[in-house]
Amino acid sequence: MFTYPWDIAEQGVIPFVEAMTELGVDRLDVATCYHSAELVAPRRWRNVAVHAEANVAHIALPEDAFSGLRPPPGRLATDEPELYARLADAAADRDLKMTAWTIAFHNTDLALGHPETAIENCFGDRFAHGLCATNPAPRTYAREMTDALCGTGHFDMLMVESLSYLLHGHGHPHELWGVRMDAHTRFLLSMCFCPFCMDEGETRGLDGPGLKTRVADELSRTWNAPIAVERSPDDGTELASRLVQDDDFAGWVKMRCEVVNGLAGEIADIVHGHDMQFEISAAVWGRPSSLNWTEGVDIAASARIADRFLLESYYPDAGDVARELDHVTGYAPAERLGMVQTVWPSHHRSLGGLMAKVDLALSLGIERIGLYNYSMAPAPVLPWVKAVSDRLRSA
Repeated sequence: MFTYPWDIAEQGVIPFVEAMTELGVDRLDVATCYHSAELVAPRRWRNVAVHAEANVAHIALPEDAFSGLRPPPGRLATDEPELYARLADAAADRDLKMTAWTIAFHNTDLALGHPETAIENCFGDRFAHGLCATNPAPRTYAREMTDALCGTGHFDMLMVESLSYLLHGHGHPHELWGVRMDAHTRFLLSMCFCPFCMDEGETRGLDGPGLKTRVADELSRTWNAPIAVERSPDDGTELASRLVQDDDFAGWVKMRCEVVNGLAGEIADIVHGHDMQFEISAAVWGRPSSLNWTEGVDIAASARIADRFLLESYYPDAGDVARELDHVTGYAPAERLGMVQTVWPSHHRSLGGLMAKVDLALSLGIERIGLYNYSMAPAPVLPWVKAVSDRLRSA
């Protein structure tokens, strides 16, 4: 079960753990360093509309853990520094394992406070929500955060999300655009051409300045073309064709994946050095899974580097989930894969709808199933958690 620490603090550690045990949960994926969210907790009568404290460490970490970029301690880390320790003790008493769920490069405060570390697009604009995976400062931050979280001793697994380049569009602020923002144009606008990416491209024999100009020219052309109002959006096929038409573009895409893979390998060494397991999340916005590469996420390499690649396949239609599962199992063995589903009626109109997706994963040999998120589940769907647990135990 994926959980938020502020919800655990609201319910109380012991009642929360007892609820998880009754629902058949055997692992808690607890957010530690998180980005931003506005959530609804429908089963409560206070703190129902929750504005999560953004871009902070909710867990108390050593003051000397970071040498440069760092997440400030949040209210929970300051006011309830023993929350995670108490949770770990209560979970251990009930044979519940704990995963440290953390966010790497999706951090608005760091991107705004240190714009030199943020993604820089072809027009020279810096992202307000994403750090560059090539830049040494964010890479050091990711390694130090990993080491600090593993060093708490509360977890036996670390799952990292957004260990990659992020796409344009945060999804949380009031974002407006009047131009086509589809798979093709969104990726072009998201490509990073910061000095560190330009240097990395040069070492690989790629024409970064020329590519940057071509990408900017293409966005300007297609957004302002006489037929721009009439044309349909790209579902990814035009973006794929660019890989064939432009060798530097294809090389830049490969470079991004290899940069992320290299950092993931360093993170894996840190996690394994603490005798823990390591999971990598699928791309944040580069979805479906066939578009994970737009964020630099290489599924096959991720599954080799980490102990498990975790696919958040959030689709109402089981056919779309089957498509994703079929795609990822073509690149990674089932034992190196996990799948997460929501416990939201907007994604599953019935228990049968959710169970059909779980059964798809089980039929392929995928046994790690996560559910998101306990506090956000309305009362009628909460029993679904126990039903999924029973199905997994009988499989």
